[in-house]
Amino acid sequence: MQFSDHTFGKVKNGVCVLSGFVVSVREENGSLVVIDGIRGSEIERRFPRAACSVSRLIATRSEGYISLAAVRQMHQTGVSFVALDYDGTPLLVSVPRSPVPAALRRAQASISIETRLGRAIVAELLRAKIAGQAATLRHFGRPAAAAGMHVYGEQITPDATAPDMLGAEGMAAVVYWQALADTPLQFGRRQNVTNHWRTFGNRRSSLTGEPRGAVTPGNAMLNYLYGVLVSEITIALHACGAAPELGVLHTDKDDRASLAYDLVESARSILDRYFFRWLAETTFSKRDFREDIFGFIRVTHPLNSHLAMTASLWRGIAEQLAAWFVQALDRGRPARLKLSDVWIETEAGRRAERWRLGKALQRPIPATCAECGKALPTRRRKFCSDDCVTAWHGGKPVAPGLAAIARARAARVARGDHLQRPASQIDAITVREWRRLSGWSIERDAKLCEWYAAILLPRLRESKIRPTDIRRAIGCSIKYSVEIKHGKKIPHPRLFRELAALVGIEYPWPVGLL
Repeated sequence: MQFSDHTFGKVKNGVCVLSGFVVSVREENGSLVVIDGIRGSEIERRFPRAACSVSRLIATRSEGYISLAAVRQMHQTGVSFVALDYDGTPLLVSVPRSPVPAALRRAQASISIETRLGRAIVAELLRAKIAGQAATLRHFGRPAAAAGMHVYGEQITPDATAPDMLGAEGMAAVVYWQALADTPLQFGRRQNVTNHWRTFGNRRSSLTGEPRGAVTPGNAMLNYLYGVLVSEITIALHACGAAPELGVLHTDKDDRASLAYDLVESARSILDRYFFRWLAETTFSKRDFREDIFGFIRVTHPLNSHLAMTASLWRGIAEQLAAWFVQALDRGRPARLKLSDVWIETEAGRRAERWRLGKALQRPIPATCAECGKALPTRRRKFCSDDCVTAWHGGKPVAPGLAAIARARAARVARGDHLQRPASQIDAITVREWRRLSGWSIERDAKLCEWYAAILLPRLRESKIRPTDIRRAIGCSIKYSVEIKHGKKIPHPRLFRELAALVGIEYPWPVGLL
């Protein structure tokens, strides 16, 4: 996905990614001033205190600085700062102002996987994880592997011991990742990459023996997205008053949010479903990834910045998981945990309305060119340039092809086909012909327009007629057909008969009787 654009200064769904070499965040005259980009072409954005349009500042590089005054203002306005490592691991997560209930922290510190409540929480997290993974396999057409995972899901109960639950979860993970290992990655046809880059591959790295330290681009991108999700869960836990460092499933470890990694287990399947759907419709470039001297794959700029933009998609899931954990501590037992893709569209969209009033959720990762993998410019659907169109279809037309086109055009002229109207415009007449009809008058056109607005236009809006059907019926442009469909433009009265026939309404004034 060789992007020709960048994310410097861009804000999507309340998320601003800092990925340049001259990054700075400071406070000036009550505004949060963010500078991003490269030296000589810096981009500055100002976010006032009273109308701050961002909720997350995510840094994907180690260059730059942030002032203490900016930290204070972010804390007061509810903006969180996240610094990600090259593989997506959260290095620093700042949180907005939130309460710290002592009773909740004491209750959290008293549970572990050896206690009754701790085993119940772990059992529910792992049960939800395996159920979600089975649903993901069914979604991608692997029902046999999904059926095999139910056997391991039944072994996870609150009465089971910790080794038994972890063993069943490990066996289910083997089935899950083996079924998805052959998922293809599309690279541009002119991108010379090794064969093992073109599939998702084994989840366990051949260098480390675990998912960390990916040796394929697919696993490297998935690890990065998991890191973004962990940072969102960490922020949500702080907002609820829980301590992200005190885990239940994962053991306590310095400088790690163990509880966030506990809760992420049940949300992995939702992220996986989004990730593999995105892989199926994206073309990558060799420049999107870099292999270091040890063989590890790193996601390069700006693809890592676009992956960080997905933080808005996981915010609702993170808040739901944090609230579920706090309720489990209050009640002494965990409730049934249910997560679905609905949180990706509805909850993230609702949260985004705070930062982009009146607008829908933006696509975090742009579409890419099918030929070279570059980001598609505006109004481009498949290819980023005419050169990519030519390369996709086998190169520029040669002399024999041009000669065949000339002969076909001459034959059409000889037959007189160029004088015939297209089938979609046979019944349409020109404005001059319309006005020459007997009985035409300006008053009659006005009455026709009133009939169109009262009867025909509502039927056009409510029916399943597409703008493409309108374009074929009256021979207009794509843009004009969309405007007619939504009532933004009123076509000429001479075209009302074709539109009435399209929606099945009787035309009140036949042309011959005018």
